[in-house]
Amino acid sequence: MEVRLGVTELVVVDLETTGMGACPPERALEVAVVRLAPDGTPLGEWETLLQPDRAVEASWLHGITDGMLPGAPRFAEVAGELTRWLQDAVVVGHNPAFDVGFLRGELALCGRELPPLPLLCTRELTRRLYPDLDSYRLASCCAWFGITNGREHAALDDARATAALLRRLLVVARVRGLDGLEALLCEPGEPLPPGWWNGSGPAWPRPAQVLPRAQARLALPRPSPGTGPGQGQPLSPAGW
Repeated sequence: MEVRLGVTELVVVDLETTGMGACPPERALEVAVVRLAPDGTPLGEWETLLQPDRAVEASWLHGITDGMLPGAPRFAEVAGELTRWLQDAVVVGHNPAFDVGFLRGELALCGRELPPLPLLCTRELTRRLYPDLDSYRLASCCAWFGITNGREHAALDDARATAALLRRLLVVARVRGLDGLEALLCEPGEPLPPGWWNGSGPAWPRPAQVLPRAQARLALPRPSPGTGPGQGQPLSPAGW
């Protein structure tokens, strides 16, 4: 499949993980995707928490605790649905090497080898277009463009923010005459072909029940009246 800017669809991917190391031993904990038309118009989105089968160590970063995960599917149960969202698209992320590296590790645990994909990094593209910014964190880049970011380090909020950032960057790049993926520092690769998860077999299996973060939060026990910081336990280390 020929990959061309303005012709090929895009898909923003963001993951939260049990810890900061590689997968394995760390595991994917939350995944979200936002599918975009070639011009950046949103086409759809999907998210779920994941049961990692190990303790969550990075709750201080993303606010996901072990208590939020009962009922969450395992990665293998949603892998077919997730990879369907990646088909025939350039994968976008704010440092997508991290997110795709985790996907590659999780898929390897499922017995599947993820091929090299075309990766477009909004962090590196922002750095190229605006080399004098003080910070290239997603929140900082969004603030520069006046983009409202939701909850930082929540997969769907970060994916939506990255998609909004990408739309702004594509406009700036076009004005500056950068009209090809190579000029946008896109790493080469082939988009995931249709039916990749099942090869030439039947359509992907019916996905497992997903567990969005907002739904998991509703299941958390509420603090007793009069409790709060210094008096009881917060709902999560992130304070929400």
